[in-house]
Amino acid sequence: MVLLFVIFVIFIGMGIPHSLLGVSWTAVYGDIGASLSSVSILMIITSSSTVISSLLCERLIKRLGEGRVSFGCMLTAAFAVLMTSFARNFLAFCVSCAILGLGSGIIETALNNYVALHYKAKHMNFLHCFYAIGITVSPLVLALSLKDGEWQRGYVIISVVQLAVAAIILVSLPLWKKTALSPSLSEASCGAAEKPPLLRILKNPKVIAGLIIIFASNIVEYACGSFGSSYLVTVKHFSSDLAASVITVYSIGMIVGRFAGSFLSLKISSAKILSFSAVLLICAGLCLALSPCGWLLYVSFFLVGFSNGPICPNIIFLIPGVIEKEARGAVMGFEIAAGYVGVLLTPVLFGLIMNMEIMEIYPSVIGIMTVGIVVSTLLFVRKRKDGVYE
Repeated sequence: MVLLFVIFVIFIGMGIPHSLLGVSWTAVYGDIGASLSSVSILMIITSSSTVISSLLCERLIKRLGEGRVSFGCMLTAAFAVLMTSFARNFLAFCVSCAILGLGSGIIETALNNYVALHYKAKHMNFLHCFYAIGITVSPLVLALSLKDGEWQRGYVIISVVQLAVAAIILVSLPLWKKTALSPSLSEASCGAAEKPPLLRILKNPKVIAGLIIIFASNIVEYACGSFGSSYLVTVKHFSSDLAASVITVYSIGMIVGRFAGSFLSLKISSAKILSFSAVLLICAGLCLALSPCGWLLYVSFFLVGFSNGPICPNIIFLIPGVIEKEARGAVMGFEIAAGYVGVLLTPVLFGLIMNMEIMEIYPSVIGIMTVGIVVSTLLFVRKRKDGVYE
């Protein structure tokens, strides 16, 4: 149980850099001589390096173990954030984002595998809650720093927090050794990975619907956390610090939604939680589109976070239940890929939108993704057999 608590703390540390760039960029880009839309390049660099490191980290995890890998990656992330605080040009930002992405991909893969192997589905749900807590920390810290016009101070504070998390991991290393003799998830699924039943996966309409849900949910999450601030500043004429406070409210909504989904999973099926969240997301999207300004935007972003928060953890848990056991190892890879494709496309999409100076269509993008989630959820849960999703 102590180790599980440590893993939760690590996930808070992982989530902290998640929305850093999107929240701070409106105050940063002028200082380093970059354009507002160039934030999309930085996000693509971060996401791409995350994908690369997550695909290539298996041997590193086998050699060093999850504990030491987590310690090293948290130090790497802290260094990258601190390096950003000293950056004075766009190239330095690119390098720090690449370093941050490399560390994030390795630690996320290692810990997701570890929890999937040693703990239950409810623990995975709570894991995402703590990740959302980390996402909330950075906008809050930056909102306070931006009031004084010093975004660099916010980055330094966050770097110190990550160093503290690294210290916790270092102290906990003996706990990780107790399970070192257990087979790793990658080893356990090695046979399945060599010959993945791709056709069986791609021909399953429920799997395709589930992958679309993950893809669209990630776009909504990143669009709000990373570009919501730009929308509020450029379209609704919020100040940078006020926009950051709105994104903090959005992140709080995500945390509350994921905690609610985690506790509900003890009483009702994940399929029901998914369906309810999709319906509520429609209401949240309409509220965002119709909100003129002021407190209604706080409510709208909170509702988007609250309703979208439980979607990804629950669909990730549900998809393996609709396919044969021998294909479940392969389908998990598809789930992770679908999420990262959404992450990669979001900055590309909003980079084009900001270059074309049509940020007014921001609510429409959220609406399109919401429709995709709702339609795919209907396809996924229809004609459900008893016990399939329990």
